[in-house]
Amino acid sequence: MTNWDWQQSVMRSRICLRQECPRSTRARYFLFIPWIYQQIESRVGRRRGQVTKDWVARKARHAEIDLIGHLLESEDSSGTIGSWSGKSLKRLPSSVYWNGLSEWRIRLCPWSLDSYHHRLAVHGPPEVGDGMDGGWPNWHPGLPPPPNGFPEGTSMQLRLEEAEYLRDRILETHPNSLLGQLALGTSGAFDVESPWEVLDLGVDLPPDVANIVRHAREFSLAMHGAVLVYNLMLAEALAEPNPEWVDQYRSMLADWSDEITARSNEFSSWDRSDFWQTVARTRSNVPSRSRQFIDSWLDRLLAADDPSSLADHPKVRNLIDNRERQLKKTQARLHNPRLLELWNGETGSGTARMNYRWPVMRNHLADIHACPRPSVGGPGVLEAPGSAPAAGLRPATRGV
Repeated sequence: MTNWDWQQSVMRSRICLRQECPRSTRARYFLFIPWIYQQIESRVGRRRGQVTKDWVARKARHAEIDLIGHLLESEDSSGTIGSWSGKSLKRLPSSVYWNGLSEWRIRLCPWSLDSYHHRLAVHGPPEVGDGMDGGWPNWHPGLPPPPNGFPEGTSMQLRLEEAEYLRDRILETHPNSLLGQLALGTSGAFDVESPWEVLDLGVDLPPDVANIVRHAREFSLAMHGAVLVYNLMLAEALAEPNPEWVDQYRSMLADWSDEITARSNEFSSWDRSDFWQTVARTRSNVPSRSRQFIDSWLDRLLAADDPSSLADHPKVRNLIDNRERQLKKTQARLHNPRLLELWNGETGSGTARMNYRWPVMRNHLADIHACPRPSVGGPGVLEAPGSAPAAGLRPATRGV
Protein backbone atom coordinates (compact mmCIF):
# COMPACT_ATOMS: atom_id res chain seq x y z
CA MET A 1 0.00 0.00 0.00
CA THR A 2 2.44 2.63 -1.20
CA ASN A 3 -0.25 5.31 -1.04
CA TRP A 4 -3.93 5.55 -0.20
CA ASP A 5 -5.23 7.06 -3.43
CA TRP A 6 -8.68 5.63 -2.81
CA GLN A 7 -8.97 8.11 0.05
CA GLN A 8 -7.83 11.09 -1.99
CA SER A 9 -10.21 10.31 -4.84
CA VAL A 10 -13.24 10.64 -2.57
CA MET A 11 -13.02 14.43 -2.40
CA ARG A 12 -10.45 15.46 -5.00
CA SER A 13 -12.89 16.02 -7.83
CA ARG A 14 -14.59 18.87 -5.94
CA ILE A 15 -11.49 20.47 -4.46
CA CYS A 16 -8.84 20.57 -7.10
CA LEU A 17 -7.81 19.50 -10.58
CA ARG A 18 -8.83 16.14 -11.88
CA GLN A 19 -5.53 15.23 -13.47
CA GLU A 20 -2.41 13.38 -12.47
CA CYS A 21 0.26 16.05 -12.29
CA PRO A 22 3.65 16.33 -10.66
CA ARG A 23 3.70 19.06 -8.03
CA SER A 24 5.92 21.30 -10.12
CA THR A 25 3.71 21.57 -13.20
CA ARG A 26 2.78 24.95 -14.60
CA ALA A 27 -0.36 26.40 -16.16
CA ARG A 28 1.13 27.11 -19.58
CA TYR A 29 1.26 23.38 -20.32
CA PHE A 30 -2.50 23.70 -20.87
CA LEU A 31 -1.51 25.71 -23.94
CA PHE A 32 1.77 24.03 -24.91
CA ILE A 33 0.08 20.70 -25.60
CA PRO A 34 -2.70 22.02 -27.89
CA TRP A 35 -0.19 24.21 -29.75
CA ILE A 36 2.08 21.24 -30.39
CA TYR A 37 -0.78 19.09 -31.64
CA GLN A 38 -2.21 21.86 -33.79
CA GLN A 39 1.16 22.03 -35.53
CA ILE A 40 1.12 18.26 -36.02
CA GLU A 41 -2.46 18.35 -37.29
CA SER A 42 -1.40 20.91 -39.87
CA ARG A 43 1.36 18.60 -41.08
CA VAL A 44 -0.98 15.59 -41.13
CA GLY A 45 -3.52 17.57 -43.14
CA ARG A 46 -1.00 18.05 -45.92
CA ARG A 47 -0.11 14.33 -45.86
CA ARG A 48 -3.56 12.83 -45.36
CA GLY A 49 -3.47 9.06 -45.75
CA GLN A 50 0.31 8.95 -45.78
CA VAL A 51 1.05 8.80 -42.04
CA THR A 52 0.59 6.24 -39.29
CA LYS A 53 -0.35 6.43 -35.63
CA ASP A 54 3.29 5.76 -34.71
CA TRP A 55 4.38 8.64 -36.94
CA VAL A 56 2.04 11.00 -35.09
CA ALA A 57 3.28 9.73 -31.71
CA ARG A 58 6.94 10.16 -32.77
CA LYS A 59 6.37 13.72 -33.98
CA ALA A 60 4.57 14.59 -30.76
CA ARG A 61 7.34 13.10 -28.62
CA HIS A 62 10.01 14.93 -30.60
CA ALA A 63 8.16 18.23 -30.18
CA GLU A 64 7.62 17.73 -26.45
CA ILE A 65 11.26 16.77 -25.88
CA ASP A 66 12.34 19.77 -27.96
CA LEU A 67 10.17 22.00 -25.76
CA ILE A 68 12.20 20.98 -22.70
CA GLY A 69 15.36 22.55 -24.10
CA HIS A 70 13.66 25.81 -25.01
CA LEU A 71 12.07 26.09 -21.57
CA LEU A 72 15.34 25.42 -19.78
CA GLU A 73 16.98 28.21 -21.76
CA SER A 74 14.33 30.71 -20.64
CA GLU A 75 14.32 32.95 -17.58
CA ASP A 76 11.25 31.18 -16.20
CA SER A 77 11.84 27.43 -16.48
CA SER A 78 10.67 26.30 -13.03
CA GLY A 79 8.40 23.28 -13.25
CA THR A 80 9.66 22.06 -16.61
CA ILE A 81 8.62 18.44 -17.04
CA GLY A 82 11.68 16.45 -18.09
CA SER A 83 14.27 18.94 -16.85
CA TRP A 84 16.30 16.04 -15.42
CA SER A 85 15.31 13.19 -17.72
CA GLY A 86 15.63 15.07 -21.00
CA LYS A 87 15.35 12.75 -24.01
CA SER A 88 14.80 9.73 -21.75
CA LEU A 89 11.60 11.20 -20.29
CA LYS A 90 9.01 8.43 -20.04
CA ARG A 91 5.81 10.26 -19.19
CA LEU A 92 5.37 13.17 -21.57
CA PRO A 93 3.49 16.36 -20.66
CA SER A 94 0.71 15.43 -23.09
CA SER A 95 0.02 12.30 -21.04
CA VAL A 96 0.13 14.26 -17.79
CA TYR A 97 -2.27 16.96 -18.99
CA TRP A 98 -4.58 15.01 -21.31
CA ASN A 99 -7.39 14.58 -18.77
CA GLY A 100 -7.01 18.10 -17.42
CA LEU A 101 -7.33 19.52 -20.92
CA SER A 102 -10.68 17.77 -21.20
CA GLU A 103 -11.83 18.92 -17.75
CA TRP A 104 -11.29 22.54 -18.75
CA ARG A 105 -12.82 21.87 -22.18
CA ILE A 106 -9.67 22.95 -23.98
CA ARG A 107 -9.53 19.50 -25.56
CA LEU A 108 -12.89 18.81 -27.19
CA CYS A 109 -12.21 15.43 -28.76
CA PRO A 110 -13.36 12.63 -26.40
CA TRP A 111 -10.64 10.10 -27.14
CA SER A 112 -7.67 8.81 -25.23
CA LEU A 113 -4.29 10.08 -26.34
CA ASP A 114 -3.54 6.85 -28.20
CA SER A 115 -6.92 6.88 -29.94
CA TYR A 116 -6.40 10.52 -30.89
CA HIS A 117 -3.09 9.61 -32.54
CA HIS A 118 -4.83 6.78 -34.43
CA ARG A 119 -7.78 8.88 -35.60
CA LEU A 120 -5.52 11.73 -36.62
CA ALA A 121 -3.43 9.36 -38.74
CA VAL A 122 -6.44 7.65 -40.35
CA HIS A 123 -8.87 10.53 -40.79
CA GLY A 124 -6.70 13.61 -40.55
CA PRO A 125 -7.76 16.69 -38.57
CA PRO A 126 -11.50 17.43 -38.55
CA GLU A 127 -12.85 19.71 -41.24
CA VAL A 128 -14.71 22.16 -39.07
CA GLY A 129 -17.64 23.85 -40.76
CA ASP A 130 -20.92 25.54 -40.06
CA GLY A 131 -24.21 23.79 -39.51
CA MET A 132 -25.07 20.13 -39.14
CA ASP A 133 -22.55 18.98 -41.71
CA GLY A 134 -19.61 20.69 -40.04
CA GLY A 135 -17.02 18.70 -38.10
CA TRP A 136 -16.32 19.09 -34.39
CA PRO A 137 -12.92 20.62 -33.58
CA ASN A 138 -10.36 18.79 -31.51
CA TRP A 139 -9.49 21.98 -29.62
CA HIS A 140 -11.45 24.86 -28.17
CA PRO A 141 -11.97 27.50 -30.85
CA GLY A 142 -11.01 30.33 -28.50
CA LEU A 143 -7.54 28.90 -27.84
CA PRO A 144 -5.01 31.76 -28.05
CA PRO A 145 -2.48 31.43 -30.88
CA PRO A 146 1.07 30.42 -29.95
CA PRO A 147 3.77 33.09 -29.87
CA ASN A 148 5.57 33.70 -33.14
CA GLY A 149 8.21 31.07 -33.70
CA PHE A 150 6.89 28.72 -31.01
CA PRO A 151 8.58 26.89 -29.37
CA GLU A 152 11.60 29.13 -29.93
CA GLY A 153 12.05 31.60 -27.08
CA THR A 154 9.13 30.28 -25.05
CA SER A 155 8.93 30.22 -21.24
CA MET A 156 6.44 29.35 -18.51
CA GLN A 157 5.22 32.94 -18.23
CA LEU A 158 1.69 33.43 -19.48
CA ARG A 159 0.77 36.35 -21.70
CA LEU A 160 -2.23 38.37 -20.53
CA GLU A 161 -4.57 36.92 -23.16
CA GLU A 162 -3.47 33.41 -22.19
CA ALA A 163 -4.08 34.00 -18.49
CA GLU A 164 -7.52 35.41 -19.23
CA TYR A 165 -8.29 32.44 -21.47
CA LEU A 166 -7.35 29.88 -18.80
CA ARG A 167 -9.31 31.80 -16.19
CA ASP A 168 -12.32 31.77 -18.49
CA ARG A 169 -11.95 28.04 -19.09
CA ILE A 170 -11.94 27.39 -15.34
CA LEU A 171 -14.91 29.66 -14.71
CA GLU A 172 -16.97 28.25 -17.57
CA THR A 173 -16.37 24.62 -16.68
CA HIS A 174 -15.98 24.75 -12.88
CA PRO A 175 -17.23 28.04 -11.39
CA ASN A 176 -18.79 26.48 -8.29
CA SER A 177 -15.54 25.07 -6.99
CA LEU A 178 -12.68 26.29 -4.84
CA LEU A 179 -10.51 26.52 -7.94
CA GLY A 180 -13.09 28.65 -9.72
CA GLN A 181 -13.58 30.96 -6.78
CA LEU A 182 -9.85 31.48 -6.30
CA ALA A 183 -9.39 32.11 -10.00
CA LEU A 184 -11.74 35.05 -9.49
CA GLY A 185 -10.17 36.32 -6.30
CA THR A 186 -6.90 37.98 -5.38
CA SER A 187 -3.51 36.30 -5.48
CA GLY A 188 -3.07 36.25 -1.70
CA ALA A 189 -6.16 34.09 -1.27
CA PHE A 190 -4.33 30.90 -2.25
CA ASP A 191 -0.86 31.57 -0.82
CA VAL A 192 -1.33 28.99 1.92
CA GLU A 193 -0.10 25.46 2.60
CA SER A 194 -3.45 23.67 2.42
CA PRO A 195 -6.83 24.42 0.81
CA TRP A 196 -8.73 24.72 4.10
CA GLU A 197 -6.45 27.52 5.25
CA VAL A 198 -8.32 29.65 2.71
CA LEU A 199 -11.23 29.60 5.18
CA ASP A 200 -9.04 31.29 7.79
CA LEU A 201 -8.21 34.16 5.42
CA GLY A 202 -11.78 35.37 5.39
CA VAL A 203 -12.27 34.72 1.67
CA ASP A 204 -15.97 35.07 0.91
CA LEU A 205 -16.66 31.62 -0.51
CA PRO A 206 -20.18 30.55 -1.48
CA PRO A 207 -21.68 28.36 1.26
CA ASP A 208 -21.62 25.16 -0.81
CA VAL A 209 -17.95 25.63 -1.70
CA ALA A 210 -16.99 26.43 1.89
CA ASN A 211 -18.88 23.32 2.99
CA ILE A 212 -16.88 21.14 0.60
CA VAL A 213 -13.62 22.59 1.88
CA ARG A 214 -14.65 21.88 5.49
CA HIS A 215 -15.53 18.30 4.61
CA ALA A 216 -12.15 17.93 2.91
CA ARG A 217 -10.36 19.26 5.99
CA GLU A 218 -12.08 16.91 8.44
CA PHE A 219 -11.69 13.91 6.14
CA SER A 220 -8.01 14.59 5.52
CA LEU A 221 -7.20 14.91 9.20
CA ALA A 222 -9.31 11.94 10.26
CA MET A 223 -7.93 9.51 7.70
CA HIS A 224 -4.34 10.58 8.28
CA GLY A 225 -4.42 8.60 11.49
CA ALA A 226 -5.22 5.35 9.64
CA VAL A 227 -2.17 5.87 7.42
CA LEU A 228 0.05 6.45 10.46
CA VAL A 229 -1.23 3.33 12.20
CA TYR A 230 -0.53 1.33 9.04
CA ASN A 231 3.06 2.57 8.94
CA LEU A 232 3.50 1.83 12.63
CA MET A 233 2.30 -1.72 11.98
CA LEU A 234 4.86 -2.06 9.19
CA ALA A 235 7.66 -0.78 11.42
CA GLU A 236 6.74 -3.28 14.12
CA ALA A 237 6.34 -6.18 11.65
CA LEU A 238 9.90 -6.00 10.35
CA ALA A 239 12.02 -9.09 10.94
CA GLU A 240 14.44 -6.77 12.70
CA PRO A 241 12.26 -3.92 14.04
CA ASN A 242 13.83 -0.49 13.98
CA PRO A 243 13.09 1.22 17.32
CA GLU A 244 13.68 4.66 15.76
CA TRP A 245 11.01 4.06 13.15
CA VAL A 246 8.57 2.77 15.73
CA ASP A 247 9.19 5.84 17.89
CA GLN A 248 8.86 8.07 14.84
CA TYR A 249 5.36 6.84 14.01
CA ARG A 250 4.21 6.83 17.62
CA SER A 251 5.37 10.44 17.88
CA MET A 252 3.50 11.31 14.66
CA LEU A 253 0.40 9.60 16.02
CA ALA A 254 0.67 11.61 19.24
CA ASP A 255 0.83 14.85 17.25
CA TRP A 256 -2.12 13.74 15.15
CA SER A 257 -4.07 12.83 18.29
CA ASP A 258 -3.42 16.29 19.75
CA GLU A 259 -4.76 17.93 16.60
CA ILE A 260 -7.85 15.72 16.63
CA THR A 261 -8.46 16.58 20.28
CA ALA A 262 -8.02 20.30 19.58
CA ARG A 263 -10.69 20.00 16.90
CA SER A 264 -13.03 17.83 18.97
CA ASN A 265 -15.93 20.28 18.64
CA GLU A 266 -15.66 20.32 14.86
CA PHE A 267 -15.47 16.52 14.69
CA SER A 268 -18.39 15.98 17.04
CA SER A 269 -20.57 18.20 14.81
CA TRP A 270 -19.23 16.84 11.51
CA ASP A 271 -22.23 15.85 9.40
CA ARG A 272 -21.02 12.63 7.82
CA SER A 273 -24.32 12.07 6.07
CA ASP A 274 -23.87 15.39 4.29
CA PHE A 275 -20.24 14.41 3.59
CA TRP A 276 -21.31 11.29 1.70
CA GLN A 277 -24.07 13.19 -0.08
CA THR A 278 -21.45 15.72 -1.18
CA VAL A 279 -19.24 12.92 -2.45
CA ALA A 280 -22.19 11.44 -4.36
CA ARG A 281 -22.84 14.77 -6.07
CA THR A 282 -19.30 14.75 -7.43
CA ARG A 283 -20.09 11.50 -9.24
CA SER A 284 -17.00 9.97 -7.66
CA ASN A 285 -17.14 6.20 -7.76
CA VAL A 286 -16.38 5.12 -4.21
CA PRO A 287 -16.27 1.31 -3.95
CA SER A 288 -18.50 -0.12 -1.23
CA ARG A 289 -15.51 -1.68 0.57
CA SER A 290 -13.77 1.69 0.64
CA ARG A 291 -16.80 3.32 2.19
CA GLN A 292 -17.13 0.50 4.73
CA PHE A 293 -13.50 0.92 5.74
CA ILE A 294 -13.79 4.71 6.00
CA ASP A 295 -16.97 4.53 8.07
CA SER A 296 -15.52 1.84 10.35
CA TRP A 297 -12.40 3.91 10.98
CA LEU A 298 -14.37 7.10 11.58
CA ASP A 299 -16.77 5.33 13.97
CA ARG A 300 -13.88 4.15 16.11
CA LEU A 301 -12.08 7.48 15.91
CA LEU A 302 -15.07 9.52 17.03
CA ALA A 303 -15.78 7.09 19.87
CA ALA A 304 -12.20 7.14 21.20
CA ASP A 305 -11.32 9.23 24.26
CA ASP A 306 -7.68 9.18 23.22
CA PRO A 307 -7.27 8.95 19.40
CA SER A 308 -3.67 7.74 19.73
CA SER A 309 -4.92 4.64 21.57
CA LEU A 310 -6.37 3.37 18.29
CA ALA A 311 -2.84 2.40 17.24
CA ASP A 312 -2.89 -0.53 19.70
CA HIS A 313 -6.54 -1.50 19.42
CA PRO A 314 -6.75 -5.08 18.06
CA LYS A 315 -9.91 -4.43 16.04
CA VAL A 316 -8.39 -1.32 14.48
CA ARG A 317 -5.27 -3.21 13.50
CA ASN A 318 -7.37 -6.00 12.06
CA LEU A 319 -9.38 -3.43 10.10
CA ILE A 320 -6.24 -1.96 8.54
CA ASP A 321 -4.70 -5.40 7.94
CA ASN A 322 -7.83 -6.56 6.09
CA ARG A 323 -7.95 -3.34 4.07
CA GLU A 324 -4.40 -3.79 2.83
CA ARG A 325 -5.13 -7.37 1.79
CA GLN A 326 -8.28 -6.24 -0.03
CA LEU A 327 -6.29 -3.70 -2.00
CA LYS A 328 -2.99 -5.47 -2.55
CA LYS A 329 -3.77 -9.17 -2.09
CA THR A 330 -0.47 -11.06 -2.39
CA GLN A 331 1.42 -7.75 -2.55
CA ALA A 332 0.28 -6.74 0.93
CA ARG A 333 3.41 -5.81 2.86
CA LEU A 334 2.12 -7.01 6.20
CA HIS A 335 1.95 -10.54 4.74
CA ASN A 336 4.79 -10.43 2.22
CA PRO A 337 8.20 -10.56 3.94
CA ARG A 338 10.08 -9.64 0.77
CA LEU A 339 8.06 -6.47 0.16
CA LEU A 340 8.17 -5.60 3.84
CA GLU A 341 11.96 -5.86 3.74
CA LEU A 342 12.03 -3.32 0.87
CA TRP A 343 9.87 -0.82 2.79
CA ASN A 344 11.69 2.33 3.89
CA GLY A 345 10.38 3.27 7.30
CA GLU A 346 12.20 6.59 7.31
CA THR A 347 9.97 7.99 4.57
CA GLY A 348 7.07 5.58 5.08
CA SER A 349 4.17 4.80 2.78
CA GLY A 350 1.88 7.71 1.99
CA THR A 351 2.48 9.42 5.32
CA ALA A 352 1.87 12.95 4.07
CA ARG A 353 -1.54 14.31 4.94
CA MET A 354 -3.98 14.46 2.02
CA ASN A 355 -3.96 17.86 0.34
CA TYR A 356 -6.00 17.02 -2.77
CA ARG A 357 -3.12 18.09 -5.03
CA TRP A 358 -3.31 21.59 -3.65
CA PRO A 359 0.30 22.43 -4.62
CA VAL A 360 -0.60 21.80 -8.28
CA MET A 361 -3.67 24.02 -8.10
CA ARG A 362 -1.71 26.70 -6.25
CA ASN A 363 0.96 26.73 -8.97
CA HIS A 364 -1.64 27.11 -11.70
CA LEU A 365 -3.42 29.89 -9.85
CA ALA A 366 -0.11 31.68 -9.24
CA ASP A 367 0.68 31.58 -12.96
CA ILE A 368 -2.76 32.94 -13.87
CA HIS A 369 -2.70 35.69 -11.25
CA ALA A 370 0.83 36.73 -12.22
CA CYS A 371 -0.77 38.55 -15.16
CA PRO A 372 -2.62 41.66 -13.90
CA ARG A 373 -6.34 41.58 -14.59
CA PRO A 374 -8.68 44.56 -15.03
CA SER A 375 -10.68 45.01 -11.85
CA VAL A 376 -14.34 44.04 -12.05
CA GLY A 377 -15.51 45.16 -8.65
CA GLY A 378 -12.44 46.86 -7.28
CA PRO A 379 -9.23 45.40 -5.84
CA GLY A 380 -9.70 42.22 -3.86
CA VAL A 381 -13.38 41.79 -4.73
CA LEU A 382 -14.49 38.20 -5.16
CA GLU A 383 -17.29 38.04 -7.70
CA ALA A 384 -20.48 36.30 -6.74
CA PRO A 385 -21.03 32.77 -8.00
CA GLY A 386 -22.88 32.74 -11.28
CA SER A 387 -21.64 36.17 -12.33
CA ALA A 388 -19.91 36.33 -15.69
CA PRO A 389 -16.30 37.46 -15.24
CA ALA A 390 -15.74 37.58 -18.95
CA ALA A 391 -17.97 37.88 -21.96
CA GLY A 392 -19.51 34.68 -23.24
CA LEU A 393 -19.18 32.59 -20.10
CA ARG A 394 -22.01 30.14 -19.60
CA PRO A 395 -23.35 28.62 -16.39
CA ALA A 396 -21.44 25.75 -15.03
CA THR A 397 -21.15 22.06 -15.25
CA ARG A 398 -19.96 20.20 -12.18
CA GLY A 399 -17.07 21.60 -10.16
CA VAL A 400 -13.51 20.42 -9.92
